[in-house]
Amino acid sequence: HKLSARIPSHHGENIFSVKFVNQDKQVISGAGDGEVRHLDISSTSVLSAWRCHRHRVKRCCTLEDDDNLVISSSEDGTARQFDIREGHTCSSTDSGCSNTLIRLANCSIKSVNSNPVRTHLMCVGTSDDIARVYDRRMLSLTHAGSSDSDSTPELARYLPGHLVYPTMEEEEDENRFYSGPSITWCTFDPTGNFLLCNMGGEQIYLYDVEGKVKVIELEKMSSGVESHNNQRPVSPGSPVELDSQTAAVKEEGNAHYNRKDYHRAVTAYSRCLSGYPHSVVLLNNRAKHF
Repeated sequence: HKLSARIPSHHGENIFSVKFVNQDKQVISGAGDGEVRHLDISSTSVLSAWRCHRHRVKRCCTLEDDDNLVISSSEDGTARQFDIREGHTCSSTDSGCSNTLIRLANCSIKSVNSNPVRTHLMCVGTSDDIARVYDRRMLSLTHAGSSDSDSTPELARYLPGHLVYPTMEEEEDENRFYSGPSITWCTFDPTGNFLLCNMGGEQIYLYDVEGKVKVIELEKMSSGVESHNNQRPVSPGSPVELDSQTAAVKEEGNAHYNRKDYHRAVTAYSRCLSGYPHSVVLLNNRAKHF
């Protein structure tokens, strides 16, 4: 195939995302240097370079009904909105630019996408395993450092119940950065009714707008190497004798339950279930603590 264009981006680090804008005449790029750049295809020139983000820009998206509006997500925990039809000069003040749509205090935003049907809805995938959905009509552009943006109101959040999550106190602690199997990609299906996201190397999840979940298990690799879902050959419902290390973790869970520390109890039982996924006792104990 013939090369149509070669566009110098002038980014200083890896480019993680590119999107067509302005009826496919131009492109937007986001990169590891923290910049979002607006590039023209025909002239191969840089039309704008926005340096609002303080860490790597991982994804950029546009709206189905308006490709002049760009939303970028970054590891600085913000999602920002740009309109390529308007000029923008990055602020040199500590508070930063006033184009922040979402700010999360203790995790990075790895992915962002808009709903193709209801374009006022957008989803973000983060480093704390939670897929969040926002209604842009409920949001206002703010400075990243303003107190009003510390807790951006979300429309819904989607997360698998069997994974370990931070407590409410940990989630509100700005000095604690939570890191688990990050959601590096999330997107809506063409109907806008389902949300698809990965969970690092764990599994792939498909959520509907009413909160139901389908789990797509990772299969064995073609090389013969199995995924982490390698399970002991135990029939569902049959008695399971735990090894000494797992039994000790189970007792920790029981102790947490007796102290009414249900979050840590669930965490302990989840650790046990990673090796004994069909243990009826472990499954019942964890279900009861939810």
